[in-house]
Formats: sequence, C-alpha cells, structure tokens
Amino acid sequence: MAEESQEASEDLKEHDSDENFALASIKNAIEDLYCFRDSYYVNNPSASETEKNGDIEDKLRGILASLDVNEGSLKKSDRAMYHMLRGKALNIRPQFETETYEALSRAVKFNPKLVEAWNELGECYWKKGDILKAQNCFEGVLKITKDKVSLRNLSMLLRQVGETPEDKLKNVCDSVDKAKQALELDITDGNSWKGDILKAQNCFEGVLKITKDKVSLRNLSMLLRQVGETPEDKLKNVCDSVDKAKQALELDITDGNSWYILGNAYLALYFSGSQNAKTVQEAMSAYSRALEDPKMKYSSDLYHNFAVALKHQEDFQGALQHLDKAAALDPSYSNPKEKSQNLLKYLTTLDKMISNKGDLKPRKVKTLLASLKPHHLGPFRDHATIKAKKFKELVPGKNPNCVLAAKVVCNLDSEERFPLTLCTVDEDAVCFAVTIYNLAEGKGFLIGDTIVIPDPLVCKAHIEYKDHVISFSNIRVDSPLALVVNGRVLNPSSQAPISLHVEIKRE
Repeated sequence: MAEESQEASEDLKEHDSDENFALASIKNAIEDLYCFRDSYYVNNPSASETEKNGDIEDKLRGILASLDVNEGSLKKSDRAMYHMLRGKALNIRPQFETETYEALSRAVKFNPKLVEAWNELGECYWKKGDILKAQNCFEGVLKITKDKVSLRNLSMLLRQVGETPEDKLKNVCDSVDKAKQALELDITDGNSWKGDILKAQNCFEGVLKITKDKVSLRNLSMLLRQVGETPEDKLKNVCDSVDKAKQALELDITDGNSWYILGNAYLALYFSGSQNAKTVQEAMSAYSRALEDPKMKYSSDLYHNFAVALKHQEDFQGALQHLDKAAALDPSYSNPKEKSQNLLKYLTTLDKMISNKGDLKPRKVKTLLASLKPHHLGPFRDHATIKAKKFKELVPGKNPNCVLAAKVVCNLDSEERFPLTLCTVDEDAVCFAVTIYNLAEGKGFLIGDTIVIPDPLVCKAHIEYKDHVISFSNIRVDSPLALVVNGRVLNPSSQAPISLHVEIKRE
C-alpha cells in the first residue's frame, strides 16, 4: 500500500508538472504570436494586410485550441493563469471583444494579484474607450508591484486626460516619469497599444495600488496623453504621462518599449506648449535608446515618431530614412509613405525656388531690394550693440548681436501647416530660406515684405536620398514674435504653439 501511495503521489506530481509545462508552453506560444505579428512584414514584405490578419488568426486558433484541450484538467490554482493566457491571446485582435474582457475578468477574479491579467484588462478597457477603468487597472498593478508595462501604459494614458491646461501639463510630466520607471524595470519590452482610455486608466491605476509595476506605469503614461476636457487638463495629463514613463524606466532601464513611451511623452510635452528645445532633444534621445532594444526594430510607429522629431529639428536626411523604415515595416500603414513623399516634394521644391529666387525676374528682384530701407530695421535701427549683417557674413549656428534684413520673394506651399517657409533675398540678392515655427493659423507674409531677423540661426541642409541630392541654407525662427516686419514688431496674436498628435498604432 505504501508503494502504491508513493506511486500515486509521483503520478500526481508528474500530472501537475505536465499541466504547468502545458501552460508555460502556451504562454511561450502567445509571446511568439505577438512577435510573429510585429515582424510579419519583415518576413513577408509583399503580403497584404488581409493575408497578415489571416495568418495571425490561424495561429491564434491553434493557441485557443491548445487552451481548450487543457481546460478540463486544470488545478484550481491554475485557473487565473489559464484565463489570463486566453485573454492575452485574444487581445492581439485590434478591436474590443466581450470574449476577451470576460476571460481577463475571470483571471483577476481568481487571482486579484495577477499583474499581467490586470495589464491586459486595462488594454481591453482602453480599446473599448473606457479610459478611467483602464487607468485604474494600471494603477492597481502599481499598488501590487512596480511593473514596467503598467508604468508605460500609464505614461501614455496620462497624456490624454486632464480638465484644465494645468492638469494636462501635469499629466504629461507624470507620463514621462511613468515611462522612465517602466524602463528601469525592463528595457526590452516592445509591446504598445492604444484604446479604451478611461477604463484602461482605472485598471492600470488599480494595479499600482497593489504594487509598483512597470507595465501599468507605462500604460498609464500612454493613456494620460489621450484624456482631458480643456487645454489645461490635457497639458497636465501630458506632464503626468512623462512622470509615469520615467517611473516605468526606473523599474527596468533596459526596456526599449518604455524608452519609446518616454520619447512619445516628451514629444507630446513639447507640442503641448512647452516648446523647450531640450524637451524634443530628450524625446530623440529616448527614441535612440529604444532602438537599442532588438524587439523594437519591428516598431513602425517608433520610426515614424522619431522621424517627426527629426523633421522638426530639420534633420531631413534622418527623417526620410526613418519614414522609409516605418513604411517598410508595415506597408499597410500609409502615413509614413505619404509623409516621406510630401517631405521630399517640399525639399525639392524649396531647393528649386531658392536657386531661382522664387521664380522672380532679375528686374523684379532688383526693384524689391531697392525698396529695402534703414527704417525697416525698426527697433534695431542705430542700435548701439546690434549690427546689421549680410547673409554671407553669417556663420552656421546662432549669430548673436546682429540682425539680417531680407525681402520675401515667395511663400512655399506645403502639405503640412508648419513651419511656414519663405524664400528671401538679402541686400546682395543672395537667396535663402526662412522657416518660421509657431505662427498662428491664417497669418503669413506677402512677396515684397521686409523681414528683420535678430540673432539669426543659420542651418545648412544637405540631403542625399534615392536619386536626389539637395543642398540649401535656411534660417530657423522659432517664434514669429522675434521678427520685425516692415519696420514693426508683430502682434502677440501672430504666435500660436504647434500642436501635434503622437502616433501610437495598435495592431
């Protein structure tokens, strides 16, 4: 009898081991499924989106079948993990589904401290559009443990909520903080999503009530950027989003996805009105760190958002290269391809217009320059320390204690509203571009206007792209209020901060 009892005990242990192995194997299969989705176009560059979705569904059905086979033999202690795995597998679908929600709800019911289930439930709520519940899920995780996924999701979420401009700014800062905390926990995590914001926020915040969790923190960071009734609320939420992203990084400094969320939080903060050059530099630095993670090399939206930052910094070569990479990683994602085409058209047209001095005839240019008078310098006329200079006397970079006067010879049309781009000539008839940022919509300049630029920031552009070689000089103006136009300083109403939507694509 003792031998039979021992054999039965060993059989039971072997059975338990088989069950644990089965769930672990299914968990690995789900991770492989997400990797298959993210790298699909790398391995199948000519496939259609329909083919991609069909192949994903085929693999998903296989995983669900494996789960069904194991359901009847589950121990009570494995039920939570079983339902979490089912919900996570189903969560690969882009839309909210009741089946996914029910599986994840069962998972957290069986084990209220199952962090991964709370994070998946938060994402499910986000897809549905219920931001507060999503935030509660992520914050709930962070009350259990410090989790990178919750942190970076909070980072995204925080940039989307806020009732006043102050609230929105605070949320953006919190978003960056959550993204950083997520990275500290795991810099290799490459999953991102976007969806039902309020309920998702509730889920993530619920997690944070349990433990400090990087997943909840970064998810909150993402969510916070999507909520807010007023400009003040939205700005506060973006600040909170930055904070959540930072917290996620504190949990795992090597998590590339958390670095990506932090970059998005900084970029959102910059375009929420801070307009601090350091902020956009921090965004690009975070994107660069994200790309050090091998898992992020399949993220088309990472390359897209990095390109947005590079373009704003007038690194046109880098922007085009990153847009091409984004388009190659996901051919069904039309935005990068369109932006690349528009940017190339803008650059080639600008190069041509500078070479041709706005297509004005020499006599017209001469007439315009003859009308350039000392009184056009406005407050800089006869200034004791600030001197007028010609373009050829300037050096690359900022030129302090001087002004440059020029005549507008053309306005360059562009598919994007910012920056306003002018072709201008100085008193020597040297033609160069002027890019003006933060100009209010509806404001502009006429051919023949005289603009005076203090402390001109000279940039040299050189682009070698496909069969194009483009080179030109331009002066960057970050605020129109710095200019003197036709002898007068511009009214404050001429300025309006650039607003931008950060692209976070959920497949």
